[in-house]
Amino acid sequence: MEALLEGNEDTEARQLITAAYDKLVRVMFESTEAIAKETVDFDDKEQGSHVVNIENMHHFYSQLRQRKVTNLENYMKYAKGSYESHLETYVRGVVRRSLLKLLVSVFRKKMDWVVLETPFFFDGITSKIFFVMVNTFSFL
Repeated sequence: MEALLEGNEDTEARQLITAAYDKLVRVMFESTEAIAKETVDFDDKEQGSHVVNIENMHHFYSQLRQRKVTNLENYMKYAKGSYESHLETYVRGVVRRSLLKLLVSVFRKKMDWVVLETPFFFDGITSKIFFVMVNTFSFL
């Protein structure tokens, strides 16, 4: 259809098709966002939402790029920007979570050594109480 309308930018048919594209793409983006927010397949729902958005925006962008529909270039830019934004947020979350787990494990190993060397520390907190505290609050 695009090949038939190429060069006829001012026709009524072109305007109707462009309006239909706009409505369709807006509904697709809204539906994709809603589906991504309802994702429950991941441990962290927010991270799952980012993964779904990354996949969908990449697919949308790559398909539009192949078809070279000039009237949808703004949506192509939006999809690429959304993809990059969600990817950056997802990567930051994964790195942050991994670093926190590493820091907690290093901290626990160091504190195990401190507890073995010093039976009483921190103003009378015994080593058993300390172990209970560390095990209780290390939920990462």
